[in-house]
Amino acid sequence: MELKLTKPDTLLLMEFENLKSFDDIADLLEVPRKTLWQSVVETKTYSSFKIRKKNSDKYRNINKPSKNLAIIQKKLNYILNLKYNSSHKASHGFEKNKGIRTNAECHLRRNLILNLDIKDYFSSINFARVRAMFMAYFKFNNEVATTLANICCDNNNVLPQGAATSPIISNIISYRLDKKLDRLAKRYGCIYTRYADDLTFSTNRGKFPTEIITIEEEEVITVSEKLEKVIRANGFKINEKKTRLSDSSKAKYVTGVKVNTKLNVNRGYIRRIRSILHTIEKNVGDLDQALKIFNEKYPLRDTYFKTVDMFNVLRGMISHVGHIKGKQDALFKKMANRYNDLVDQINNKYNTYYPYIAIPLTFKEAREQWTFVIESDSISYYLEGSNVDDIITDQGSAFLLKGIGLVTNWHVIKCYLEILEDEMFDFGEEYFIPIHKSRYSNEKWFAKIVSYDVDRDFAVLKVKDLDTNRYGFNHSTEIVEDMECSIIGYPEYRRGQSLHFEKGRTRGERTVSFGGPEYTRFSVTMPIYGGNSGGPILNNSNEVIAIATKGRGETVTEVVPISDLINAIKNNEVIMLREAKSYVRNSK
Repeated sequence: MELKLTKPDTLLLMEFENLKSFDDIADLLEVPRKTLWQSVVETKTYSSFKIRKKNSDKYRNINKPSKNLAIIQKKLNYILNLKYNSSHKASHGFEKNKGIRTNAECHLRRNLILNLDIKDYFSSINFARVRAMFMAYFKFNNEVATTLANICCDNNNVLPQGAATSPIISNIISYRLDKKLDRLAKRYGCIYTRYADDLTFSTNRGKFPTEIITIEEEEVITVSEKLEKVIRANGFKINEKKTRLSDSSKAKYVTGVKVNTKLNVNRGYIRRIRSILHTIEKNVGDLDQALKIFNEKYPLRDTYFKTVDMFNVLRGMISHVGHIKGKQDALFKKMANRYNDLVDQINNKYNTYYPYIAIPLTFKEAREQWTFVIESDSISYYLEGSNVDDIITDQGSAFLLKGIGLVTNWHVIKCYLEILEDEMFDFGEEYFIPIHKSRYSNEKWFAKIVSYDVDRDFAVLKVKDLDTNRYGFNHSTEIVEDMECSIIGYPEYRRGQSLHFEKGRTRGERTVSFGGPEYTRFSVTMPIYGGNSGGPILNNSNEVIAIATKGRGETVTEVVPISDLINAIKNNEVIMLREAKSYVRNSK
């Protein structure tokens, strides 16, 4: 059975809204009727396993559906997410663009935090409630609602932890709970949010209103009858053992995120990351020893998966810090850089393929790191191994485009091409065009020409030892008249100068032709000085939308839309240099 649905979303929604029978459900999910009947009625199968609860000796039961049933549930979950988009604003678990971070943000710097837990949240939602929800909310008849409830519920007739449909079903059913608790909280000056079974209330008062909780002798917390009544009326119970109240004298946490003054993670979590990094760094030459220490010092909770990959665990932990503290956080960047350096060493030494942690740059950092000078220089070329002459190259700008390479104008590297295209000459080294980042790095790189287009005036180069799948600007093909944009580059370059940055707008489209096909360019309000040719034109999201090409003073300034380059490469419309003619040597 295929996992992916073949119909377009609009058709899926139309069929879902018009379900009338069991056969309609089979057709919607693109499942044979017999397979659907066996999977959800005749021989519905779940396998059970346990994982230890966090900070507890108790275990949580997980019911894993059979392969066919899991596929059916994933398909239904996809369609339900297309249809259902009206979760309460207080709900943050299993919601698009929400999570533990957004949940915690709602309670940042609040004076008092109250954490409550719903007891047996998923298993409190039984078959009858799920079927009733499909009939009341989606207006399905009994046959359709019963079949869909059978898909979603396990053999115990409750929502299982482990089914793809359980999160969205639980959120739909919990909407009324969220609405009532949010109204109650607002009435008494509090904020309420829910992340699955975790309920959080906060207030800036000196104490919680008695309509929420009361505190008795020996700090015993009693949930108010009014609050408990709302929860019971919606089919749930409070797990009293997990009720917790935090004030400003102690660390306050919401779904594991510290919310005292800023979003943060537990110090012990950071210490563990640093210790794991240190263990691997000390044992790069003996990963078995590193893994042994890791397993001894940091035994993880029991999981369904019996093997745990040390690097995947570490990457997940560091990524979590970045998610909570922000990707520009100095601590996150430091730990991520240490991890990436380790991965570089491990992948090269052991021929592995551990992924890196993406460390986003600020807009300013990205511009400084991914924009290069192609400097005017003296480059030697050769005839059958003998030095013939030097060429003085043109100065221009270039930029690294993620997934593509180093991009510049054809006219910037034209002089190299004239030598390369002569059968009698070559240049000694594979990478020959010297590039650098002016004052932003002391390093010099070398590039070779991969492809170009004369009429559209662009060229793509490959930089030695620079991975363009990891580094470079992103691009956007959207460029329209009167659009805010900016130009960057190195006009009339002088040693150590700063990157030129100038804001402006696009003016309008211009059609150009050089005796062949017609191409569209855009004029811009910013001047393009000599040496800035080949630099990027950026939108307000720091994405490349065009390549600076020509114009200053009285001349109309023109830029080539980046979509021209992307489409030319995709459609094989660029001129590719022959591999045999990729030799150039720097005269130095």
